[in-house]
Amino acid sequence: WAGSKPKELLAQGVQNHRWSDKTVEETKIEKRRQTPFHMHINIELLECVYYVCSMLLEMPLIAQQQHDPTKFRMISKPFRRQLDFFCRQPFNGPPENTRD
Repeated sequence: WAGSKPKELLAQGVQNHRWSDKTVEETKIEKRRQTPFHMHINIELLECVYYVCSMLLEMPLIAQQQHDPTKFRMISKPFRRQLDFFCRQPFNGPPENTRD
């Protein structure tokens, strides 16, 4: 979720490249396509919703895996990575961001 790719996909920002082949007219068309600021979706909120939905989908699979370790399925790799990181911590303090 780092970078400007989610904002570009939601039409909330233009991705600027130094080596871009876009003409001035194409840039104007792309800026016209952008959504107004009051209609923007908060990227942190979007990420939080993604992780909550991933958790609801992954928990039954994790519980099933504890009973039968030969069946390993993964729906969301970023969620599993965050969960593994959280479980490896010796001390888990209060959450500092939406991922925690």
